[in-house]
Amino acid sequence: MACCVGRPHRFAFLLLFYLTVLDIVESNPFKYLSHVSLSIQPGSDADVKSYLSQVTTELKKENEVLRVKFQHVNSSLESEMSKLKSQLELKDLEVSELREGLRNEAAVNSEKYFRELAAEKEKLLKFQSDMNSKAEEDKKNLETSHREVS
Repeated sequence: MACCVGRPHRFAFLLLFYLTVLDIVESNPFKYLSHVSLSIQPGSDADVKSYLSQVTTELKKENEVLRVKFQHVNSSLESEMSKLKSQLELKDLEVSELREGLRNEAAVNSEKYFRELAAEKEKLLKFQSDMNSKAEEDKKNLETSHREVS
């Protein structure tokens, strides 16, 4: 198996099965330089099982730690969420009460202003009627005084 990286130098991955060695070799026109050599030793059945058992045990421990952390975070988030829900419900109730209060106040003020407007309208109509009566009376008085003078 070989792979080239860059043009001036060529690197090759050499996997020698009979020696179980992986070499990364740089080749140029003058020589071959081995930069990394990885020797792979065959493992016994007991060594492989021991290693896999150790990895499995570590993964189970890590999984348990993560599960406990998840449960803790989940419970804290649920308690925070329930607290926020109760606060939201209280704020909704306050908003509803404020809206109802504003509606009632608006209705009371509207009714009050309509009554005041009606009273002012009646005063204005009475004043207008009085002024018309006075104007008619003054007109009659002027006509009578004008007839007496003439």
